[in-house]
Amino acid sequence: MAQALPIALDDLQPGDELLQSALWGRFKQRFGWHPQAVSWQAAGSGGTLLALTRPTPFGLLAYVPGAPAAAPATGDPARVLAELAPRI
Repeated sequence: MAQALPIALDDLQPGDELLQSALWGRFKQRFGWHPQAVSWQAAGSGGTLLALTRPTPFGLLAYVPGAPAAAPATGDPARVLAELAPRI
């Protein structure tokens, strides 16, 4: 079962993925996005990720730029993100 806990933006561990960094979250915040840093565990793997959300007339839009910095052990990041989505 996937687990996700909120963390401080500065606690992100993006590796070499700029789109998963606190810098990117702060940059996108200037354009109306709300950065959410999360520590996650799923499918025998774990790490941190940056999720960006923004209200729209149709509801909340959310995306994870660059996917999680750590690849899940299953080799299927889409499945792990789908499990994490309700917890972010």
